[in-house]
Amino acid sequence: FDSAGRIPPIRDAVGVVGFHGNDVDISLSSGTVYMPSGRTVAASNGTLTVKAANRPPVVGALDIDVDGEASAVAELASYEPINAMRHVGILPEDLSGSVTGHVKADIPLQSGVDSSKLDWLVSLDYSGMSLAKPFEGQIVTDADGSITVDPEKAVISAKALLNGIPAELDLVEPLRDDGPARSRKVALVLDDKIRAAAMPGLKPLLAGTVKVAIDKNGGGAQNVSADLTNARLDIPWAGWSKGAGVPANVTFVMTKSGDTTTLSDFDLDGKTFSVVGSIVLVNGALSSARFSKVTLNRGDDVAVSVKRSGKGYAVDISGNALDARSLIKQFTSDVDTATKTTGSDAISVSADVDQLTGFHDEQLSNLKLDYSAAGSRVNGLKVSARASSGAAISISNTTGAGQRSLNMQSADAGAILRFLNIYEHMEGGTITLALAGPSDGSLKGKVDTSNFFVVNEPKLASIVSTTPAGDNRSLNQAVKGKLDTSRVKFERGYAEIDKGSGYLKLANGVLRGPRIGTTFQGTLYDQDNNMDMTGTFMPVYGLNRIFGELPIVGALLGNGRDRGLIGVTYRLKGNANKPLLDINPLSVIAPGIFRSIFEYR
Repeated sequence: FDSAGRIPPIRDAVGVVGFHGNDVDISLSSGTVYMPSGRTVAASNGTLTVKAANRPPVVGALDIDVDGEASAVAELASYEPINAMRHVGILPEDLSGSVTGHVKADIPLQSGVDSSKLDWLVSLDYSGMSLAKPFEGQIVTDADGSITVDPEKAVISAKALLNGIPAELDLVEPLRDDGPARSRKVALVLDDKIRAAAMPGLKPLLAGTVKVAIDKNGGGAQNVSADLTNARLDIPWAGWSKGAGVPANVTFVMTKSGDTTTLSDFDLDGKTFSVVGSIVLVNGALSSARFSKVTLNRGDDVAVSVKRSGKGYAVDISGNALDARSLIKQFTSDVDTATKTTGSDAISVSADVDQLTGFHDEQLSNLKLDYSAAGSRVNGLKVSARASSGAAISISNTTGAGQRSLNMQSADAGAILRFLNIYEHMEGGTITLALAGPSDGSLKGKVDTSNFFVVNEPKLASIVSTTPAGDNRSLNQAVKGKLDTSRVKFERGYAEIDKGSGYLKLANGVLRGPRIGTTFQGTLYDQDNNMDMTGTFMPVYGLNRIFGELPIVGALLGNGRDRGLIGVTYRLKGNANKPLLDINPLSVIAPGIFRSIFEYR
């Protein structure tokens, strides 16, 4: 059974031929198309209808089902007058898999017919189809889907592995100038395992499942969008993260030129955060980025640029306002986190921000910052700013020769401690902190403050108002209610510090004021977040200090320069966030020289 054009004949055909005047109807129950290459395609349910065969041009309408290997069906579709493969750019021998489908075509039955005016339609379903060679630079394997080809366009829809990644493909290829716009739409679902194999550089930034949609229209640019809702997103150097389940989307336009990929119109958007700008990748790695607007927390208003610098990155931040609480959590969570590396690239950060927001509604102005780190190991930090009171603040962290030192000075101690979420009950005062030690070990040093107030400190109020076991009065009752702890002035605060991996110990601590004083020592918190602090609390400190300053009386009663005449010994023990307070009642009436007998050991 010969059809028409250059389409190979159908052999072993079973069918019926009917004549109705000048009309001819040919039906085909079954048959096999044998190609010159030796490939075969099964044909069935076919008809060839010719109307008015006596009037030229004589054209038949072919309608037939086909079934065979992908390479054989592709070869069949490549013959005139259909020639559906001429614009696809895929050779039959490049295909594997199985195909079933339907072919409708106007078949010229005489010479001289203009084939460009003939109509035809090829609709194929395929399964397990793979391409031996890259298609538009992509490896396509194990594809299940459909392809529909007519004189204007080829439309491909498939679920396949794209470069080994599960994908959904929707492609439109125009076959003539007046055809539809060229379109490439790809949807990917990327989990941790797939990203680790295909994009290992994203591991420190992204965890969880991400849905990615790629739309390529016309030229070389691709519109990319991704749903990050089910993923965790981390920006380690900023101390910022988005948890899984928090809605977020990112869109950008991707263009490629050689080894360089540019992501323009980059827009990361969430309910309380957004990042807008552009990114340049070279060989898949970040080369540079410029973000004109970065809002990681409400109120942020900064611009950020990132450039590859050697084996690391240089980051520049400038703008009007930045919420620094995430950064503060990262830097103050523990010293040991600043002495361990995660193996990620080195980074340096310079910042010039008009207003920086910290904890307890505290703000710093005129921030200047230089910071360098490798992974989570801080190599250098230099900060200068001014508190809301106008007082200067400076912080520095330096490393070298296996040693590390941390220093802080401020003319408004309360402001910087509130800003850093270290202590919220101090107002005013000056503070100096100096710590040093090996870069991979604990830091030791001292903190010294002067001329400050402690306001509404609950632990201080508890020491004064708690009635000790075995006694019938509190310390405040013992001194006739003269202790007001709502606002207490201190002339000096001092402690020796030992800060290591997961712990903070204090020694020889003292708070000295005109009305109240206390000594303290012990573990402020350990690796299990437990506290064990002991000390002596002295009311009417100014009066008691007079005795301590008298050479003879002080030697007998004062028991040292920073010990008073009367007081209580106390112990804070238990969970560091909510320790239990114990007071030794016997020390209430004991002279200073005997007080140490009753102190907790």
